[in-house]
Amino acid sequence: MFSVVIPTCFGGKLLRRCFRSLVENGPKGLQIIIVADGNPDLTGISEECSSAYSLEVVRVNPSQGFCHAVNRGLAKVRHDWVQLLNDDAFVKPGWFLPLLDAAKDRRIAAVAPLILHDKPGDLVDSAGDTVHIWGRIRKRYRGKKAIQVPKRIHPVLACGGCAGFFRVSALSQIGGWDENFIAYFDDIDVSLRLREAGWEIVCQPEAVVVHSGGQSYGPPKGHLLQLQARNEEWIFLRYPSNVSMAEWSRFLWNGIRLVLQLARGSAGDFVQGKREAHKQFSSEMIKKSKLFNRRLWPWGI
Repeated sequence: MFSVVIPTCFGGKLLRRCFRSLVENGPKGLQIIIVADGNPDLTGISEECSSAYSLEVVRVNPSQGFCHAVNRGLAKVRHDWVQLLNDDAFVKPGWFLPLLDAAKDRRIAAVAPLILHDKPGDLVDSAGDTVHIWGRIRKRYRGKKAIQVPKRIHPVLACGGCAGFFRVSALSQIGGWDENFIAYFDDIDVSLRLREAGWEIVCQPEAVVVHSGGQSYGPPKGHLLQLQARNEEWIFLRYPSNVSMAEWSRFLWNGIRLVLQLARGSAGDFVQGKREAHKQFSSEMIKKSKLFNRRLWPWGI
């Protein structure tokens, strides 16, 4: 058996669709934990749940961000494995069986399912994450037909938080989610810390989840764009050995992104996020050097 944690900021019809898919397709006795980050609309949730499932609602008010919500949910998990599920995603019948099969390998800490766009339903949203040679973090096979993804378990660099399946003991070993990220690229950070700790991460394309995309927090602009820009830069600063192949091209990619943001009128937020990443990273490195404790690196800010 396993648990499911659903962090939600807005709730509403997307959360109800997500929850309903679990109730209709999940195994009996499934533990479902909804973390209400702020004051989301939870109307109809308790009515959807039957006695065959365990529902817990954790309330966080005021909102503390996605990473804090995940950690609060993880604290309630009663099983060895947990699936994080965005409230704008929903599961397909039997989705969990291939995940549990992959979880039998004791070397594996995280399993990325095949995530499809809801419209159209045959296009891939992600099959795990990787770092492109251009120096950007990207979702594998995004925009391609689902039939193009290899139909076998295979290793990936990172497992996304949209619907990632994680070994609870491994997450406990690395200290869970780093709440300094707040949201965005936090799942990449978790994956790389798991890899640094000796764990393996794979994609199981036989497990299918559907994702609406960008609905949990809305389009990236303003503060959200700053978070995206800062956190992506943090990944490259924190883990140079994991992403060194992209170091030379990362600056070029940032330049292209800056031009795109100029066209959208959001260059200021993008630049501010990048500046914050380098400023906070430098401050943390100074603090760690004073502590003379290299074991802390690169586990957090």
